[in-house]
Amino acid sequence: MNFKPKEIITATFCGSKKSLVHGSLFLLVLGIPDEQKVLFLLPVMVYHSFQLFYVSWLANKIAKRMEITAS
Repeated sequence: MNFKPKEIITATFCGSKKSLVHGSLFLLVLGIPDEQKVLFLLPVMVYHSFQLFYVSWLANKIAKRMEITAS
């Protein structure tokens, strides 16, 4: 789709923010009892942390590729 590298980085970071928000909202929709919410929310939090780590690595990789192609 010929996105610019800056647009790819922005879209990737925005996508990673939604997993934690939607995961926590599903707990309310599903009616999970309070004492069991941690069992459902913990995997979402771990996945969200992984997303942030991966996206920051990916953004650095794209930025380095931009520097090489700009030179």
